[in-house]
Amino acid sequence: MRYIAFIDGPEWIKLIETITKGAEELYVFNLGQPFIPPKSLVRTHYLHLERFSAAEIERHGLDEGDRILVSLTEKQLLNRVLEFLCGQKPAPSIVVIAEEDGESVPPVPERPNVSYLDIQEMARFRINREWRKIDIARRARELHDMLDGAGKIAILTQNDPDPDAIACGLALQAMLGRNRITAPIVTFGSVTRNENITMIKLLKTVVRTITPETLAEFDRVVLVDVQPPYFGPMLNKEVDAVIDHHPYRQEFETGFKEINTAYGATSTLMFEYLTAYGSKINKRLATALLYGIMTDTMRLERGAQRRDFDAFTALWPMADKDMLSSMGKPRLNSEELSYFVRAIRNRKLMGEFLFLWLGVIRKADIIPRLADFSLQIGETSFTATAGVFGREIIISIRSQDPELDAGKLAKRVFGKWGNAGGHPTMAKAVISLPAFKSAFGMDSTKELSAKIVELLEKKL
Repeated sequence: MRYIAFIDGPEWIKLIETITKGAEELYVFNLGQPFIPPKSLVRTHYLHLERFSAAEIERHGLDEGDRILVSLTEKQLLNRVLEFLCGQKPAPSIVVIAEEDGESVPPVPERPNVSYLDIQEMARFRINREWRKIDIARRARELHDMLDGAGKIAILTQNDPDPDAIACGLALQAMLGRNRITAPIVTFGSVTRNENITMIKLLKTVVRTITPETLAEFDRVVLVDVQPPYFGPMLNKEVDAVIDHHPYRQEFETGFKEINTAYGATSTLMFEYLTAYGSKINKRLATALLYGIMTDTMRLERGAQRRDFDAFTALWPMADKDMLSSMGKPRLNSEELSYFVRAIRNRKLMGEFLFLWLGVIRKADIIPRLADFSLQIGETSFTATAGVFGREIIISIRSQDPELDAGKLAKRVFGKWGNAGGHPTMAKAVISLPAFKSAFGMDSTKELSAKIVELLEKKL
């Protein structure tokens, strides 16, 4: 491959050398003041032209496969060189290296064979990325050192842990060099959703159900993908670390706190911790983290940030694709199918707001599954799916309207009766059935559906 560079001073020589390292042949046309090329360019065809000469350049021949680098500070000369190069048949590939003080403004109309590289912008981006890598490595080391040497560590997730939480638990075990015995993934509830149960089976891992009193057995408690206020009085032990990507529910004290809403999934954050710390990511862990990102961002379609895309790109080649496919295709049994039928039958559509009411249910996981499905119905942009499970009302909210933040709305409408909150595009409320009925003087659950709709419509 042949490189041809057009420059107007010696300051570009080192950069040209770096870019063209390993080239079969390099021509350097200097259209500025003459200078003696460095010894490293002794094998390079260096030519100084006092003025631009199309005939002189054509004498050396131009080919479609040539890679052209242009770094000229004088705009008129730059335009002339580009006009000449783009007039070749066929036109070669050209990269213009420029310094535009952060504004990558092409000096001439853009052409399909010409790309513009702003050195200052590239340097700022690269340096900022390196600062961030250092910060993440420092935080990963801080977390590791704080937990290193502890006897048993509880990795506590929400009461019905999702793939993001499970993956983060596995990632933390890997970073700490622990296993399910010395650092188990635990919950006060249980895993109920079919796909999450399938995930656990395929990964051959365990999510252990414990009671609040059991926490006393552990030397350290780390919360992943959840924050202390979620648990209320159930959390009767001091928390040592919290790692989460959800918005703050309220302030709390802990030894280590990493709450960052710039991530679409906590799995992305843990991937960066593992990478910065130098931990090995095997196929099983890569699959778990990738699935955590995919489910929390709806396959990068909901709330995904650039960091999530970067993590997805890095994890994809390492993951088990067959296992991913199996995790994402849970089967519906006849009871679950009946809930879908019930929800459609009891639907209420008010403009772009859809409400699905399930009544009393025996499996809580059917509510978020129907909530994800609900946005496929009609022209809806905001949905709420609700049902009664035990002594709780569970409400899953989904939003595609940028003006309606589902998390803030859930907290504002239902927060006084239980736990409520989430992301702008998806949220959940788990509220006390007795408290809610008492607040509105209800004797039965038949009135719940209308009251929930009424409260949501007022805020909408």
